[in-house]
This record gives sequence, C-alpha cells and structure tokens, in this order.
Amino acid sequence: MYYNYICFFIFIGTNKDYTIAKGDVALEKVNALQSNIRNLDPDVDTSKLNDIELKRNICVAGIIASVIGVIICCIIMYSKSNKAKQTIIQTQHINNLIQSKLQELEQIYKNNHITQEEYDNKRKKYLKNYD
Repeated sequence: MYYNYICFFIFIGTNKDYTIAKGDVALEKVNALQSNIRNLDPDVDTSKLNDIELKRNICVAGIIASVIGVIICCIIMYSKSNKAKQTIIQTQHINNLIQSKLQELEQIYKNNHITQEEYDNKRKKYLKNYD
C-alpha cells in the first residue's frame, strides 16, 4: 500500500520537471525555426523530456499495480470471510438437526415405544455420527 503513495508522490513531483522539459523542447524548436526558416521540422534533443515521461509512466503503472493488488486482496479476504460464515451456518444446521433428532428420540422413549437400552444406544449413535 505504501508503494502506491510513493509512486503517487513521485508522479506529482515530476509535474514541475515535465513542464520545464516540455518548455525547453518548445523553446529549442522555436530557436531552431528562427535560425533556419526553411527547416520546418527541426531536430531537437528531447531525451530529458523522454526520461521524465518514462518516469511518470512507471509511476502510473506502479499505482495501477498497487490498486489491482488491493482489489485482489479484498476479493481473497471476502472469499475467506464467506467460507467462514458458511462453515458457521453449516455447523448451526448440524447442531439443530442433532437436537431435533435427540428430541424425537426422547419423545419415542417417553411414549414407551423403545427401551432405555435402545434409547441409550441410538442416542450414542446420533452423537457419534455428528462429532
């Protein structure tokens, strides 16, 4: 994230250099035109301007890469958060299911449809299956 800020400040810092270099190139073109009126496309040294433009482009690329990285991190964190929520919901569902089965079993036992031993065995079986 700090890389993003560094790139941004370097980009802002190059604004003055960029403006000065553009002005220098324009001034050289004007001087070349004045000294030789027949040469309508004078050769001017634009290397300084090119260097500054390259630096600015690298900064913009760095900012874009940082933003993409932040977006990817947010997507991954959101995905993990959703998986955790799904696990909690599934656990709650299973707990509710176990509780429901145990209540049903208890009701069957209270109505004397099964013996204490059958009740205990089935209860252990339900609890063992969901551990």
